[in-house]
Amino acid sequence: MGGGESTINALKSDWNSLYIAGEWVNRGSRPAIEDHNPYTGKVITEVPSATAEDVDKAFKAAERVQR
Repeated sequence: MGGGESTINALKSDWNSLYIAGEWVNRGSRPAIEDHNPYTGKVITEVPSATAEDVDKAFKAAERVQR
């Protein structure tokens, strides 16, 4: 097993927030989304889920900085 998987597992517990418009936003009680290794089917990490409002904020922030 390579070092990449152990690095991902070490960071996994810190991955509970979304980075939107330069700020970390807690995902609250929304469930995480599991990311699976397509070969083994094993869960390799979890990522925070976002609401439609979170996506809108992120999109608008990205638009502002690209003007």
